[in-house]
Amino acid sequence: MPLSLPFMWLMFFWRKGVSMYDHAIFTLYGLSFLSLWCVLLTLMGNSHWLQGLVTFASLLIPVHLFMQLKETYSLGWFSTIWRTFAVLVAGSIILVMFILLVLVISLN
Repeated sequence: MPLSLPFMWLMFFWRKGVSMYDHAIFTLYGLSFLSLWCVLLTLMGNSHWLQGLVTFASLLIPVHLFMQLKETYSLGWFSTIWRTFAVLVAGSIILVMFILLVLVISLN
């Protein structure tokens, strides 16, 4: 969460009426959805009948992010598309940073 907020601020710092509180709520909601969705994907992967749906269900994560960005910040289609891509790239970088941070802390 603390690693995500500065990135969200960078994408919207020039917009009036959007505060850091809005970014915090957006990020918490997105991380909560992603956590619950990953639990669901794990349970689906453990079920022999639902394993084929895991790939399809994984593709819904960017769709949810797109819809969340569009509705939360009242963006147009083009703005939402490039911000969705940017959030996915930044989220991947932040995830790697978080994993490295956990590894460094665990080694000490």
